Amino acid sequence: MARVTRMLRSEEMMRPLGGFSHLMVLRTESRASQPALFEFIGADLVRTDSKVDLISQRVEFPPEYENAKLFIINAQLPSYGPSVWGDGTCDGPGYSLALYWMIPDDVFEDLQNPTTTTLRLLKRFLEAGDDRSLTDRFKVIAQVTNQDECGMTGMAKKLLVSHNATPVLTRPQHRIYHFRKGSTEVVVDVHAFSYIARRGIHLLIDKTSKLVIDVAFVIQGETEDELPEQVLGCCRLDHASVQKAAELPS
Repeated sequence: MARVTRMLRSEEMMRPLGGFSHLMVLRTESRASQPALFEFIGADLVRTDSKVDLISQRVEFPPEYENAKLFIINAQLPSYGPSVWGDGTCDGPGYSLALYWMIPDDVFEDLQNPTTTTLRLLKRFLEAGDDRSLTDRFKVIAQVTNQDECGMTGMAKKLLVSHNATPVLTRPQHRIYHFRKGSTEVVVDVHAFSYIARRGIHLLIDKTSKLVIDVAFVIQGETEDELPEQVLGCCRLDHASVQKAAELPS
């Protein structure tokens, strides 16, 4: 099997983001999150001919992470423009942006018998199987922190301003895989997003080298005993350019 030659270190393109407390992640009230539970360890940005699930099986992790419990977001980003006629195209050339977090040993141990709101909800999510009432709660927040200085104009700027830092439930365009004991990969299939969402992303994707983007994810709480939500993982994409994406070996 062809493999990505290496996992990028976080300081090369992205870096950990401490706390992420400035993002309001609750739907019902403004309240800052506690610090993230998972530790950001690196990323890959690769060019693909079609969508690639389970990118975790094509990555050679550094020795210190070979046996670690990992949580991975694999964002599949199309490089082709969406059709206004809704031709049903949902695969083709693009990029996989894979973000890697390590689940600390103490967090993983606490998940076995969780005593906090966040850990109880996370355990239910990880063990949900096909229960979409839980798996559909995966939520991502992306905030461009330099929107006033990045030089965006026209429709791209309008879309950026109107949607910046808006929490997004990735359902139903995500797939969840569990691999080796305790590790998870969430594939976010942007190819299958709505026309409007894909149009906005298409306008921005070749401009990522100008952007500083903070990313975080949570499991959405829906009842009082599931709140407040807490950020599970976060990182900063620091002028990450798709033009510099590596080719994924075939």
